[in-house]
Amino acid sequence: MRYSFFQRLAKQIGAHKIAVGHNADDNVETFLMRILRGSGIKGLCGIPPKRGNIIRPMIKIWRREIEDYVGSLKLVPRRDHTNYESRFTRNRVRLKLIPQLKIYNLNIKEIILQTILLLTEDSNYLETRAEDALERAIIEEGGCEIKLDTEKIRRVDEPIQGHLLRKAIERVKGNLQELTFRHVRDVLAKLDASEKWELHLPGGIFAMGGRRELVISREKKVPADQKSFNYVVLVPGEVHIKEINRKLRVAPVEEMKNDHNAQTAYIDASLLGKNLVVRNRVEGDRFVPFGMRGSKKLQDFFVDEKVPAAMRDYIPVVESGSRLVWIGGYRLDDRFKVTRNTKKIIRLELL
Repeated sequence: MRYSFFQRLAKQIGAHKIAVGHNADDNVETFLMRILRGSGIKGLCGIPPKRGNIIRPMIKIWRREIEDYVGSLKLVPRRDHTNYESRFTRNRVRLKLIPQLKIYNLNIKEIILQTILLLTEDSNYLETRAEDALERAIIEEGGCEIKLDTEKIRRVDEPIQGHLLRKAIERVKGNLQELTFRHVRDVLAKLDASEKWELHLPGGIFAMGGRRELVISREKKVPADQKSFNYVVLVPGEVHIKEINRKLRVAPVEEMKNDHNAQTAYIDASLLGKNLVVRNRVEGDRFVPFGMRGSKKLQDFFVDEKVPAAMRDYIPVVESGSRLVWIGGYRLDDRFKVTRNTKKIIRLELL
């Protein structure tokens, strides 16, 4: 939401660059967070100095240097009190993990920053190789789809194959948000399959294979006679939605984990009944998108999110009573969000 605001403002005033204040400490914290949750070499490169029109001029400057400079000017910075709350993963890394690591090496932050720079050099080399290999593997590209020759993918060294696939997905999806190591490995494992196959990827992307071709597409090809669906799922419980070949899992959790992505949602358990309904949209559906106060038509939400019309009837909608809880893969209803007063949490997950 913050970057979205910056982009809108930049467009309004005609700015070509957006400078944000990430520093070297932020980079070290990001590196450690990604190690904790698992990451490939790209993720371990930390926060990039430049991404599109976003630039980070202070990314190699330590937080203490910035604070000393601000103090020398007798400026009083605004401090966010949540920076000191250990319920957030980044804060726990900053306040607890890094001090512990300093017991073993006082220069641990400098060492990690040097590691980030070395990994970035290696990653840039792999990315260049992958880009060249991708261009050779492309059969056809256009619109919301890219078609690749699986034989040419297999001829590439294995370490490059994953990078190649990520680049292909990025061309169709526009970004790599929520794409994990498991997603990439699942697709690569299917390349030698003799029968046709299809895998669902984050952000409404599909990978389809067969006949020595791999297709990465934004629009799922569905049968014209596919019918609507409506399932009841217990809390806790799990249901298979055969019409879209997805599962909805509903399970209690002790706390919200640092795995937020479009395929999961955390809700206040006290606001639910004994079961939920998962279905596709119906005329007149409304909900309160997370972060908003007023309600919105689901149809208008899909338009604003640029969801292809052909896909809208296949997006699972989770309902409790007469209220929408979650638009699966897109947005939680603000009325069901977890707050400080929440005592029990339910995790919804699309598989």
